[in-house]
Amino acid sequence: MEIAPLYALILGLIQGLTEFLPVSSSGHLVIAQQFLGLKEPNLLFDTWLHFATLIAVCFFYRRDIIDILKDLWSQAKAALGKKSDAFSPDRPAILGWLVVLASVPTALIGFLAKDYFEELFGSTHSVAVALLITATLLIATKFIKTQDKGLTWWKALLIGLIQGLAITPGISRSGSTIALALFLGISATKSARFSFLLSIPAICGALLLQVLHLGSADLTLLQNSWPALALGFVAAMASGLLALILLVKLLKAQKFYLFAPYLVIIATVTLVML
Repeated sequence: MEIAPLYALILGLIQGLTEFLPVSSSGHLVIAQQFLGLKEPNLLFDTWLHFATLIAVCFFYRRDIIDILKDLWSQAKAALGKKSDAFSPDRPAILGWLVVLASVPTALIGFLAKDYFEELFGSTHSVAVALLITATLLIATKFIKTQDKGLTWWKALLIGLIQGLAITPGISRSGSTIALALFLGISATKSARFSFLLSIPAICGALLLQVLHLGSADLTLLQNSWPALALGFVAAMASGLLALILLVKLLKAQKFYLFAPYLVIIATVTLVML
């Protein structure tokens, strides 16, 4: 079995855009399968596209990631030297530890409720309702006054919790985590940064699970379809970067809610026609 280049290009573009825009990539997959007759991509190809989006978010936030990694060593030395600034909330290392902390509830929900959430992939009506919930969250951000409060440990845990619940098809991971961060008084720029840094361990975890399930047939596919795989990879990475740039700009302009009408339309069409 081979993957057609056009199929790889289309799925790569969809994956990159919906992974980061607040429209739910999983929800779109369910609707596309039912409405357009598209099949779920091969496991190897799906893993490959997720890896492309991981590269995109790591590249976009490369400076923050480098700052965190550098400061972890400096923080360790400061802590051993019992310096007062070792655990200053302004340290990049603290942001890294908050990402780790927020990943805990996400991982627990994913592990304990995986089977329940997978059942929802078979219900287009459930997906449509979840899309409407996402749209409501986005609309609500229009009425939030701009604030710049700090990111604390309990706020990080709440954001990690809602990221875990966003496994539900139709609930956007980026939409729900950024919206909650905004509700908690965190600035738009910091909300986006924390949300997407938090996506890195989540994507890595999903990739690990997928890699563990790869078989010999996937290696054969890799040999037969590497040009299409390369095309899909580039498409997913490029569209992912564009999605990140667009989303951050809209957040800064306080126009995060502009994605809501699209979600309402998609959800309504799904409820009426499927």
